[in-house]
Amino acid sequence: MRKLMGVLTPAALAVALANTVARAADPGFPLGGQMLVVTLDENCNGTASVNGGPVNPLPCAPDPGSVPPNAPTFILPISVTPGDVKVLERATPRPMLSDVLRFPEVAPGVSDRVAFFSETEPASEAELSDVGNVKVFQANTVSILEGTFFQGTVYNPAGPGGPATYNVGSDARLPGPGDCFNGGDPSNNCSGGCSSGGPECASDDTGCVPDTGDHRKCSAAIVKAFIKAIAAVGKCHCKQATNLLRGKPYDEESCEGHALNGRGAEDKLDAAITKVAPLCSGTQLAFAAAEESALFAGKNVAPSFDAQNGAVFCDSTSGAMIMNSDSDDAGWVPTDRLMLKCECAVDKNLGKLAGGALKCHIKMANAFFFGKQLDETRCEEFGPRSPLGKYNVIETELLLKAICPPCLDQAHQDALGAGVLAQVEATNVLGYPCP
Repeated sequence: MRKLMGVLTPAALAVALANTVARAADPGFPLGGQMLVVTLDENCNGTASVNGGPVNPLPCAPDPGSVPPNAPTFILPISVTPGDVKVLERATPRPMLSDVLRFPEVAPGVSDRVAFFSETEPASEAELSDVGNVKVFQANTVSILEGTFFQGTVYNPAGPGGPATYNVGSDARLPGPGDCFNGGDPSNNCSGGCSSGGPECASDDTGCVPDTGDHRKCSAAIVKAFIKAIAAVGKCHCKQATNLLRGKPYDEESCEGHALNGRGAEDKLDAAITKVAPLCSGTQLAFAAAEESALFAGKNVAPSFDAQNGAVFCDSTSGAMIMNSDSDDAGWVPTDRLMLKCECAVDKNLGKLAGGALKCHIKMANAFFFGKQLDETRCEEFGPRSPLGKYNVIETELLLKAICPPCLDQAHQDALGAGVLAQVEATNVLGYPCP
């Protein structure tokens, strides 16, 4: 449905939109002074009301004489101004043509119908309007921006409050720069978004598509830094449990947090954020700091690494609590090497799951920013090569070895994996805040 507008610069778009408001001779403008409200979609479904009267179905059929042929064409109840309306999808670096509403001239200066054109799509996704887009436009042509999931596309000849309103139901456009990932309202906590996810909408993800190129690079760098921090802290916790099982002291805080040599996991996270800070907004930096504060807090803060440690090093048979060595950390010292092997493997597996899901979020943000589709849920959860697919493979291998304690049986490992994915979705707004 999309064709790159090679000659339409942002400045030209602004002029085109201003002209749309200014001219009473816009395409679709009623010629007889009536008030007209039209609702139509790509599959020949349409209604119209004249002067506030009854809402009646619009006659519609593919028109073999349209160019391209067979575009669904609606017969209007009154005469209107002929011309074309380009419906533009917001994309970076420039808008893209999504659909065309054509009001063909049937007599000099008169039209009585509107045809709906879209780019061709695969047969499994095709709508009646997907006959190919218009290549040569009528002299009277205006441009409008495609609507959002929560607002829809509305065309008002001569501007809002004028004598005509066309409610256009086309494919839900992709969330673009500054839009919520779920297509909702960014001014109201992304409310009103899509109810189910897919290539054009991420229903379970908080936050917004970055609004500028620099902010896109900033968010990607910050999320990548957190991926590395997650993996690093997991290694620290495994080293801590290993040393405690051996009866050796271990300074886990220097490994996980801030070390004298500046090489602690949190030190490296801070350095990465500082490096990218010139590209970031104040909100991005503030939200990254908030997430860091929560994750590196002690065991009494539920989402922290140290609190979640108790769900992995979870078997109390040894009777020795990890907090006896480090008061910040929840969990128990493993009873033997086999239990240690299982618990360290589960911890690593959860870290890889979180990292893989976060990489899918980076891919989604980049795709939507550049006007491309990406099914984030499929990226995370479908197929053996998805993060969840890989997590399940390792979980199965561990269970077959029969080395895990009861608190890490299949049900518990499944729950831990689901919890990690839920936390990644819920905190996406911290990596990708709305502008």
